[in-house]
Parts: sequence; structure tokens; C-alpha cells
Amino acid sequence: MIPVATLAVQFQAMNPPKPIGIGVMVDGKPIAMVEIENARAAALKVDLMAAARATDESSAITLKDVLDPQWEKAGRVHDWRNYVSEELQRLWPGLDPELRLVLARSADEPAGREDWD
Repeated sequence: MIPVATLAVQFQAMNPPKPIGIGVMVDGKPIAMVEIENARAAALKVDLMAAARATDESSAITLKDVLDPQWEKAGRVHDWRNYVSEELQRLWPGLDPELRLVLARSADEPAGREDWD
């Protein structure tokens, strides 16, 4: 079974709500919380090795792919970059390369399931 990654923005109860972080879950289990300070990733608290083990290691996505994903060059179909939100793309440069790889491989799974006529 291929693991499923879920990202959720965490908010502080204010008016208007203030984003405080992005929670990362794999198969429903929390593995990371990227804290946001001044709208930028400030700290990463995660066991990256556990995250890497929870990801499909047979993926063709490499570290090189995630270091410079060239979002604007995403293909129309079967491209993991289409499954990374604009908000996460803005935070991408501040993420640890291993976490980027985990997230990209998780995004690659739904991209691979696309069915086009």
C-alpha cells in the first residue's frame, strides 16, 4: 500500500485567524509540524528518518528533483508538482531537503493515478 500524505494549515484563534504552522501527516499519523513565523517557515520539528521510511522508496523522484522543482514547468498530467499547493510552494525553500523528498513522493502517488481520456 502506498502511504498518503496530508498537509493541513494550523491557525491561531484570532480575528482574522493567524496561520501558525503546517501539519504533515502520513497515513493519518502526524510526522511533522512546520512552524510559521512572519509568514515563513521558522523551524522544523520532525523525525525525518521516520518520514522517509513512511514514503514509497521506489519512486522515481530524486533529491535533485526537489531541490529545484521548477514549478512553472510542471507537465499537464502525471506530474507531482501539480499536487503541491501554492502555499506549500512558497514555503518549499525553507523545508529540509529530506522532507521535500517525502512530500514530493507523496504527491507523486495521486499524480500517477490520474486517468485521462
